[in-house]
Amino acid sequence: MPACASACDPALARDSPSIVTELAIVSDYRFRGISASERGPAIQANVEMASGDGLVVGVWASSIADYHGSNIELDFYSGFRSSIGETQITILAYGFVYPGGDSVNTYDIEASLTRMVGAATFDTLIALAPRQGNAPRTNVYLSETVTLPLAPNRLVLRLHYGWEEGMYDDKQDWSVGLRYTKGKLEASLSYVDSDYQRYAGRNAAGSLVGAMKVRF
Repeated sequence: MPACASACDPALARDSPSIVTELAIVSDYRFRGISASERGPAIQANVEMASGDGLVVGVWASSIADYHGSNIELDFYSGFRSSIGETQITILAYGFVYPGGDSVNTYDIEASLTRMVGAATFDTLIALAPRQGNAPRTNVYLSETVTLPLAPNRLVLRLHYGWEEGMYDDKQDWSVGLRYTKGKLEASLSYVDSDYQRYAGRNAAGSLVGAMKVRF
């Protein structure tokens, strides 16, 4: 899941058309608290184009553990991002595609509000996946993410809490971490955990997750 799709700088919505490319390696690909790489490393990439009037289109990719015959996740998304005062509004439609997978592709709609409160940034997200061919239940995911700068333009504290109903039956996930940025490079270290205890097994258990990212 592309990080910038739900919590980019609000100024991006007012900029001229732009294309952003990101490459990353993570020690564990966690999606809503659960490992999609069986707690192993993953390589990820994102390409996003945003127009000056707020239209957004992009594709995000990651290596994953075997998922019904697929080892790649492709997330195609489009929508808009705009600002009202100090609040950024983002609404995106996602298509989750798993090349070679056996009937596992899905889609959802996500909306987020990003706003500044003092020095902190609050990002509130709701994601809705309607019942579809390979998803017999409607899935709802709600989350709040707070980032707080600890050193100007460099070190950031990130706190996250999420709740999911549908596929994971009242699952909760949370994380706390630090992110350091210098120029186009970004490094982060987080503790990620969830309370899910059914099918995911150790993939839902808590662990440290490190990441290195470069943006072009």
